[in-house]
Amino acid sequence: FVEGCVERNPDVTLRELQKALEDVCGVYASTATISRTLRRQGMTRMKVRPLTLQ
Repeated sequence: FVEGCVERNPDVTLRELQKALEDVCGVYASTATISRTLRRQGMTRMKVRPLTLQ
């Protein structure tokens, strides 16, 4: 699922992947877990969304 999301949208962020995984599959995974999974698949560069101050 995650690799397919990245293939369809290479600019997707880890947080967007995390939300899609939870919304579509009902599975929570930390961004660190998603990052490690993608790295194992040979995908190493993911954008990081800057934190907004609230």
